Amino acid sequence: MYLPLELPTIPPFQLFWDSQTEVTVKTVLRISVLVGSYQKAQDETLLLLAAGFGSRFPIEQKRHVILFSTPGITPLETPTGWHKADGYNFDIQVSSIGLIRDVVYNKRRYIYQSFLPSKPPIETVKSPYDGYENALSSAHLHLKPLTKKANFLHKIPSDHDKPSSKPFSVVLPISRCAVDNTPFAFVQLALLIPSIMHRFESYLIAEKLSKSILKKVDISDLKLVRTAIIASKVGLDRFIITQPFKGLKWRPLYDEDLLAMANQNGEREVSSKVLADVVEALVGAAMVNGGFPKALACLQVFLPEIQWKPLNTRRGELFERAADTDLPEGLKPLETLIGYQFNRKALLLEGITHASYNAGLQSYERLEFLGDSILDNIVVLAMYAQNPELSHFQMHLLRTALVNADFLAFLCMSWGIEQEESSLQQTGGKGSGSDPATFEEISTTVKFPLWRFLRHMSPTLSSVQLATSKHFAELQPEIEKVIENGSHYPWALLAKLQAQKFYSDIVESLLGAVWIDSGSLDECTAMVERMGILKYLRRIVQDGVHVMHPKEELGILADDLKVKYSIRIDSVKQYVCEVFVGAERIVQYEGGVSKMEAQTKAAELAVAILGTRKDGVGGGEVDVVGDAMVE
Repeated sequence: MYLPLELPTIPPFQLFWDSQTEVTVKTVLRISVLVGSYQKAQDETLLLLAAGFGSRFPIEQKRHVILFSTPGITPLETPTGWHKADGYNFDIQVSSIGLIRDVVYNKRRYIYQSFLPSKPPIETVKSPYDGYENALSSAHLHLKPLTKKANFLHKIPSDHDKPSSKPFSVVLPISRCAVDNTPFAFVQLALLIPSIMHRFESYLIAEKLSKSILKKVDISDLKLVRTAIIASKVGLDRFIITQPFKGLKWRPLYDEDLLAMANQNGEREVSSKVLADVVEALVGAAMVNGGFPKALACLQVFLPEIQWKPLNTRRGELFERAADTDLPEGLKPLETLIGYQFNRKALLLEGITHASYNAGLQSYERLEFLGDSILDNIVVLAMYAQNPELSHFQMHLLRTALVNADFLAFLCMSWGIEQEESSLQQTGGKGSGSDPATFEEISTTVKFPLWRFLRHMSPTLSSVQLATSKHFAELQPEIEKVIENGSHYPWALLAKLQAQKFYSDIVESLLGAVWIDSGSLDECTAMVERMGILKYLRRIVQDGVHVMHPKEELGILADDLKVKYSIRIDSVKQYVCEVFVGAERIVQYEGGVSKMEAQTKAAELAVAILGTRKDGVGGGEVDVVGDAMVE
């Protein structure tokens, strides 16, 4: 392969000819060129392209930017064209035989498989030609259709190319066949050229971006940059690949076309959403390649108006602002629960202080804002490390399931520390002067959940905590059962808790406090592990737990039809939700404890109904009262 510039280091990559055949492409730099080899490459490139694409578009006699040659292999000296198959010597290596053309039907091209002395039985042929049964039992050729695939960069699903139970795909009489002069091996190479060039192009773009805009970031792995730009003020739009590779639209690149492109105005329209996504992806690439220092260097490129100090410097400033105070005796068990001893106890106090607590202390809002990002970071890194890799869509669903407020609230209510509590119980006596009462100290083990450590002065909040505790006591066994063994994520059950935001805020604010005090993401990760978040992540991935929210899933099942949720409150002040898909009422759910819970449960039921219809069972609409279903 001859190029006008040096390629960056490109890791070996696979091309997928079919479900059984993979081709590994490796690049090896060679500077020296033999006399006459350049002209030979020009000629062979024309022949290769003509063999692979001449039937689709004309191959012009122009200078090509990229040339392909076959050193060490029989040169392409055979003229293009074809000749009749009668009398052809098929007793040679299959890859040396040219494509077989059906001269009766538009010279359709096939790959030669084997020579058959006579016509095989029709029941052994997958696609027999018209008039097969009445045709002469003469010599036939066993053939396979030439692939229509044009993009060989992606693996074909195993169920897409299942082998037939019949031994012969296509058979044709040798009398209606012609053989191309160009060996099939060269045609196959030609068909792979567009995919190879596309991969090289994306790496060249990634290299140019790394050496220009991102030079100071110093991302050493071009594969990360390439992934980020596939899909501004600093000119990032020039490097974004917005169009997917379409092999059928590929055309050769000629010198004169490239020169003409250089004189064109390079402006193009790219949406702000695409630009934002690519910036985020590049920051992520920098993070994977070099941690926070490179991620901050990347941010400095795109947001130069902000001074991006080293992360630990910023954290140190926040740490120094925290007062050095003592921790009240009643809050010391909280450090045991978290599994971390604070250096600045004021940070722990701030992390559990509600805005209603009028004692001159900062409330947890700022720490919650920071902790939200830290939790995101921990969960995303854990997802990113999964093997096999999770897709972007899978990571989106999983992240939503693990960091939403309802799930964090449940953990805030279920995660606690066991403590011994003592009380005096009267064992005798009436308590009078002549009969003094006697008492015995009774010790009991009580679980003290995280939310009980919240400091506030709000009677309303106390009432909310009491009501939510009752909901939790009723729902905890069922929710835990689903988390430990269920096939679906408990969206509706969690919504039924009716937990207010301060429950999840405590979890996030304490993460923020631990990070500022320790400067260690490992300490924060250990806390997230103890809470059970990462354990559930692993179970979801390992067991394939269905985590898509019912409302999102219903929207997908509805396809182009509009989904409507009709909510009302009945005579006993419970929520009733009707779900319509298009004009059809699918389900009515009664007994909802909140608008969100009623919608979520109704969507869950509607998904089940539409799913059974898709499988060919079920039919009419359904009314649901609590857990009872009426058709």
